[in-house]
Amino acid sequence: MVWLTALFVGLVEGICRFLPVSVSGHMSILVNLFQLNYARENHLMFDALMHLAAFGAIMAIYGRDLSTVVSETVAYSRLTVRDRNTERLPQNVRTAAMLAICIVPPLLMVLFYSSIAKLFEKTAFSSALMVLTGLMLWAACQTQGGRRGSKSMSIATAVMIGLGEAISVMPGLSLFATAYCLAVTSDFRPSNAVRFAYMIMAPIYLVTGVVEVLTSLNAGPDWSAMGMYIVGAVVTFVAGYLTILFFKYILERNKLINVALYMFGIGVITLVLGLFM
Repeated sequence: MVWLTALFVGLVEGICRFLPVSVSGHMSILVNLFQLNYARENHLMFDALMHLAAFGAIMAIYGRDLSTVVSETVAYSRLTVRDRNTERLPQNVRTAAMLAICIVPPLLMVLFYSSIAKLFEKTAFSSALMVLTGLMLWAACQTQGGRRGSKSMSIATAVMIGLGEAISVMPGLSLFATAYCLAVTSDFRPSNAVRFAYMIMAPIYLVTGVVEVLTSLNAGPDWSAMGMYIVGAVVTFVAGYLTILFFKYILERNKLINVALYMFGIGVITLVLGLFM
């Protein structure tokens, strides 16, 4: 890896993770069609730092919301059974429970990482799922959106989103796009769907990053490249922070259809290229 690659990968990761455009799909295209060899090299520490940087970008904007959910849930767990509201959970405690249901399935997919990683090399597969992501976003654009949020969602909805998140770890799909589309089509207000999707992603990136750091330290990272890794991660953080704000701007102005058309178009084009190159 060279400095330019670290900066470029950090930028792509920071942008694509926080737009519903599939970071894995774009990296698959860059690696397989444009011969970017980064993904074929062992840079697990770099991946770890980018995951942690992505977590930091979400916390910079939604950290207060997540902190409130965690602190109130911890406080509730310390109450005696007599003092707890047995008829209805407090709103933030319920949000924590829904988040847990949504987060567990994608984290369990780590057990199948070796099989999923093989799909990364199949450009046609990634491109086909990018087309599917475009269709999902188009369907979400046709939905007017409701009034619900995480505090009033049902367990069935949380299970559906969690299973969708588990499937979306495949290259070409997007954690963010899947969570957002499933929430909106489940009568979520679009702004609430965005907030909940990012709140799902934060602990996933944190856990993934920590596991990758420990794995890399155990295997022995390339300390000589640590400067490049850190700079690339900083780029991911800054790009991610700005992209979250940009997506909220897109949503407020009803421009999500443009993202859907982009995903559909790039998916079709790279699918054709992947089949003939």
